[in-house]
This record gives sequence, C-alpha cells and structure tokens, in this order.
Amino acid sequence: MYKKLWIYLSSLILVLGLIGSASADLYWEDGDPDDHLWTSPANWRDGDVPTVNDKARIQDIAEENSPIVDANMVGPSTGRVGCLMIGGGVGPSALKMTGGNLHVGGGTHEDDGWMGIANSVNTELQKLQMSGSIITTEGSLRLARRGLGRINMTDDSAVLNISGSFKIGASLDDPNTGIGDVNLQAG
Repeated sequence: MYKKLWIYLSSLILVLGLIGSASADLYWEDGDPDDHLWTSPANWRDGDVPTVNDKARIQDIAEENSPIVDANMVGPSTGRVGCLMIGGGVGPSALKMTGGNLHVGGGTHEDDGWMGIANSVNTELQKLQMSGSIITTEGSLRLARRGLGRINMTDDSAVLNISGSFKIGASLDDPNTGIGDVNLQAG
C-alpha cells in the first residue's frame, strides 16, 4: 500500500514540476503606453512578464514604445529571462536600460542564456541602449547576425557580463551577414 502511495505521490510531484517549468515566447506590445516598463504585465502580449523559463521577444516596435528596464528592477527574481531577442521582425526594435539588472539564462528554455540583437534579415536598426545598468548572460551575445544592430553604452556604470562568446556579424559563409557596432561613451 505504501509503495503505491509513494509511486502516486512521486508521479504527481514530477507532473507538477514539469508544468511549472514550461517555457514560452513572450512578445512585447507596449499595452501600457504610460510607463513602457518591462515589469508591467499589460505591456506583454499575453499579460505575462517574462521569467527565467521564457524567451522575451522585442520586435517591430518604435523606439519610443520600446521596453524600459529601470532602477526598480533589481533582486534575485526580478529581471530574469531565459533568452532575449531584440529584433526579428520587419520594423525597428529597441530595449532601453536606464538602471537595474537583467539576467539572461538559468531556466529551461531551449535557447537558455542566449541573447540576440538584429539576427534576422531586416534593414531597420535594432538597438540596445544602456545607461547605469547591467546585463548578464549565461550564454552568448550575437549582434547583427543578419540585420543592422547597435549597442550604445553611455556611461561607465553600464556593464555587459557575457559568459559565452560575443559575436558581431555573421560567419564568412553566410550570405546574409549583418552590420553591427558598439558605441562606448564613459566619463
């Protein structure tokens, strides 16, 4: 009897664990145009702020409507996402970091720890704007694999901690090589 109960309880725990770790692709839509904050559920298509198990996608959004990571986004559970993609559509895209921390990786998403900016064929500029903020990736950062990408770091407190590789452009055998640049401005 106890053996069967143990098997049922173990199975239930396993199923609940799998449900809790499901990953999703979550798209920025700026549903709350008064704040543009990453942490506002209304700004994400399905009303869910990305977590460590999700891929956050920011695409086809005008720069003035792009997400903002600010100084209020700190702490071990805030500002964690499995994968981050800036660009990927046909229009411009941007992420503005005016403070706070964003940690990419540590979850269950198939692209866990990976960050990409301008990785699809697109003639519109895809940007990451950093000031007084920190991004840490547990994987690689790819800038302008196939599009136009730019990282602007405008002060000496903007930090990119990249655990994997940092690549600008694509490989020589890729016909869709992009153009990327990094602008560093510090006091």
